[in-house]
Formats: sequence, C-alpha cells, structure tokens
Amino acid sequence: MLPSADKKYTLALKRQIEKTLGDVDHEGKNFYTAAHTFTSDPLNVEKRQEMISASRTLVREVTRLLILADYVDVANIVELVNNAEHLFANVRHSKNKGEFMSAMQDLGAKCGEIYVKTGHRQQDILPEQEDQRYAIAVARQNLKGRKFSITS
Repeated sequence: MLPSADKKYTLALKRQIEKTLGDVDHEGKNFYTAAHTFTSDPLNVEKRQEMISASRTLVREVTRLLILADYVDVANIVELVNNAEHLFANVRHSKNKGEFMSAMQDLGAKCGEIYVKTGHRQQDILPEQEDQRYAIAVARQNLKGRKFSITS
C-alpha cells in the first residue's frame, strides 16, 4: 500500500479505511433494521422514507470505502509509473551497450508490472459494466416482447 508514502501518512490512511469500514458496518445494520421494518408494513410512508434514507446513507458509506480503495490502487500505479520514468532516464543516460541492455531489461520488467497492475484494475471495473449492459439488453428484449407501447 503506497510504497513511497511515509509511515505516518500510511497509518492515517489505514485508520481512515478502518473508520469507513466501521461506518459501513454500522449503516448496514441500520439499513437492515429499516428494511425489515419497512417490509412488515410496506404501505407505511414513514417506514418507506426511513428505509430509503438508510439505504442512501449506506450507499454513501460504501462509496467512500470504494473511493479510498481506488485511491490506493491509483497511488500504487502512479508509483510504478514514476519508477518506470526513473528507469527510462537510466536508459537515456547509459554510457555503453552493457548499461543500456541492463537498463532496458529493468525498464521492460517495470513496464510489464505496470501492464499487469493496470490490467487488473481494468478487470475490476469492466465486468460491472458488462453485467449492466447485459441487464439492459434483457430489459429491452422484455419490453419489445410486450404488446403495449409507451408514447406520450
């Protein structure tokens, strides 16, 4: 986690993540209670509003946790890119063929590491979009199969 960050900053970030995780747990329990109460009387407007409020608060806390996780991922990728830039400078300033070949090998390894890390990050993001596209396509098919039209 954040290789170049000082220990004080890393500890503060860890505490923030732990606090947010505790908030997610707390708000999840609140949501569960509100949703259970709502399902016992789904026509009650007050119970519905409490459930909606609890769900929005939970989503907000989960979003905070995801943002912190993304921050760590991006910071680690930036660190790798900075290391690659340093290695590229070594390539440019190599004085002989041996230094050049060694620097190129180091740079290639670091670029491969960047490729893998960014690929993992992309895989974390893309499946959700694919699932959403599939769900939208299924919904469209269902709507097309209906015999009514929605017009104004």
